[in-house]
Amino acid sequence: MSSTARITAISELRRAIARLRARELSFLDGVRLINEIGHRLTREAADPDFVLFIAIDSESDHLPNSHARSISSSTCIERANREESELESKYGAQVAAACERLLGRFDGHAA
Repeated sequence: MSSTARITAISELRRAIARLRARELSFLDGVRLINEIGHRLTREAADPDFVLFIAIDSESDHLPNSHARSISSSTCIERANREESELESKYGAQVAAACERLLGRFDGHAA
């Protein structure tokens, strides 16, 4: 990864974390975005700072993202929202702590 691409990815990571915290992204959309950025930032398959995001993404891969929900049936939306809420209750505190670690890890690496 070039230094420019790395700086861009770190900046995207910071924005994703800020948007997740502000609830501008749903829990799953935020987790999935952080996971995707993590794949670009690290060569390790199971980087300890990103493994939680990988696990949640894997556990929820059957659930539609927010955009897909906008065109889904009300029954599908209700079920997906319920499952997402359960995942957030289960993992929310761990995700918040992982986001803090990521911000600390990449502090000062990008504007």
